[in-house]
Amino acid sequence: MKKILASLCIAVGFTLTNCVSYKYVCKTDERWPDFLGFPFVQSTDGSWIFSMSGDLFIKGFIGNILFWGLFFME
Repeated sequence: MKKILASLCIAVGFTLTNCVSYKYVCKTDERWPDFLGFPFVQSTDGSWIFSMSGDLFIKGFIGNILFWGLFFME
C-alpha cells in the first residue's frame, strides 16, 4: 500500500511540474496555444481566449497520473 501511495505522489509531482512533457504545436494561420503533456495532453501554455492562465484538461491530467504511477510502481 505504501508503494502505491508513494508512486502516485511522485506521479502527481511529475505531472504538475511538466518536467517531462512534449510540446504539441498547431501550425496554422490562427493563434493556437501550445499543448503540454506526456503521453496525454493535459494543459496549455495560455488560454484560448486572451488570458494570463492556461487551461488544464482533467482527462489528460488523470491519464498522465495513472501512466506515471504505473511507471514508478515497477
